[in-house]
Amino acid sequence: MAATLGSLVGAGASLATTWLTQRTQRIRANTEWRLRERQALYEAFIVEASRMSVDGLIHSLEKPDQLIALYGILSRIRLMAGDVVLRAAEEVCHRIVELYRGPNLTPKSLTF
Repeated sequence: MAATLGSLVGAGASLATTWLTQRTQRIRANTEWRLRERQALYEAFIVEASRMSVDGLIHSLEKPDQLIALYGILSRIRLMAGDVVLRAAEEVCHRIVELYRGPNLTPKSLTF
């Protein structure tokens, strides 16, 4: 009886350890995947916002559909990011729209 009980306790401990290890690995993999997704999303936003910022300095907004890509990325940020990041991204979008509304600069007058 003692040997059977000892075997059951040993097997139960082994199962519990395996389950905890698998669970921890799954949580870590999920966290890493989410981090990579956010990094790719933020990279896409930065690239598109940078491109549109420069375009907004030298052109006016002829077609509002030029903003579709940027606002599409912003919508994805709404799904994945916190309030602080979302507010900052929305502020960037508002500034870009203001750049398009402002006077056009010539490429020679741009200084960075």
